[in-house]
Amino acid sequence: YGILDVLEEKGAKGTFFVTGDWAQRYPDAARAIVAAGQEIANPSLTHPAFSSIGAVGAVSELDETERIV
Repeated sequence: YGILDVLEEKGAKGTFFVTGDWAQRYPDAARAIVAAGQEIANPSLTHPAFSSIGAVGAVSELDETERIV
């Protein structure tokens, strides 16, 4: 939350790359990011090496995170 305070104080915008797992564990923090007018980006559900899970796995990771966020 301190980062959100500093961004607001400085009038700056930030992009927070949060995994879907993180957003599920800390929904209040994810909501605070959005409520502060900041951006949430989707790096995937668990941040695996996409080259090891293939295209179908990568799409699944990204879609699930979109659903959560």
